[in-house]
Amino acid sequence: MNNKIRIRTTEELEDRKERFLEICKILDEMDITYFLIGGVLLGAKRDKKFIEWDWDVEINLFIKDLNSNFSEILQKLLKNNFQIWGCRKNDFDSKIDFYKNYGTDVTHYTLNAWNHDKKNKIYYRNRISFPDHFLEEFELIEFYGKNFNAPKPIAEYLSYQFGDWKTRKRTDVKSSYMTSKFYRRDSFASKIAKFIFRRN
Repeated sequence: MNNKIRIRTTEELEDRKERFLEICKILDEMDITYFLIGGVLLGAKRDKKFIEWDWDVEINLFIKDLNSNFSEILQKLLKNNFQIWGCRKNDFDSKIDFYKNYGTDVTHYTLNAWNHDKKNKIYYRNRISFPDHFLEEFELIEFYGKNFNAPKPIAEYLSYQFGDWKTRKRTDVKSSYMTSKFYRRDSFASKIAKFIFRRN
């Protein structure tokens, strides 16, 4: 079995929960809007817990919020003894990757930034996108005793990202668990860059 999708131990999953809530507390104290999608939302909705073979925890922000608070977020993560694994800040695909207590082979955490393409009515980052109507307003979902923002309606969003989201699929091959509408081969950032270079 691929070690990436091995079943995490009870201790590892408990630490994942504690670190997740710690990160959310940092963002709450900074009054930054964030929301759940992907595997975290899937686990919250379907399983009422983290998916035990998932390898990452992604927390999602609007790009203006991440970019405008980028340095302060980094400082607060470091102050709370998180280890920064990688980060980038730009107009298309900002993110911060980090971990704590366990290495990235157990759990790595990511703050992802989402762009809004109003003309095409989508939110996007890198190779993934979804219709912007899902974020016109949030639906709340309770997870580990706290209410979190999520796309509305949640079940419809999960169908858009995963298709048959109620069936558990233990794999790390994105094309096996994400729909082709959500996950594309070419990134939106690269398409934008190609367009700019063609014009110049």
